[in-house]
Amino acid sequence: HITYMFFFLMIRRPPRSTQSRSSAASDVYKRQVLGYVKLFISFIKYMPQVYWNYKRRSTVGWSIFNILMDFTGGFFSILQIVIDYYDKGEVTTFTGGLNIVKFLLGIIAMSFDVIFMIQHYILYPEDKKGRFTIRNDIP
Repeated sequence: HITYMFFFLMIRRPPRSTQSRSSAASDVYKRQVLGYVKLFISFIKYMPQVYWNYKRRSTVGWSIFNILMDFTGGFFSILQIVIDYYDKGEVTTFTGGLNIVKFLLGIIAMSFDVIFMIQHYILYPEDKKGRFTIRNDIP
């Protein structure tokens, strides 16, 4: 419940009649905080799957297709930042600086996706009959 209260306080805006110049800076700050929260959650969300794949020595139960699409999305996100820089000499048209959250989200997604691909294709591949083996003998 505290999370919902925090989120509500972050996005709540004062009435238009009471807004001042400082509220615009406050809105930018709120967006930055929410961006870093998203970055933190995106980092944390991959950890359990990496752990359970390692513990079970298997990737049974999830689709590698989703991982390949996630990797592609991260790649294109970073590519957009590079193209923006090449085209305009700046990394984003909104701030004139690097959108660090977008850049790090692409890097985090691609890094975990590479870990998942290594687990799926190299460390715990399917057998010759197309089946994966689940090892439950590991403590």
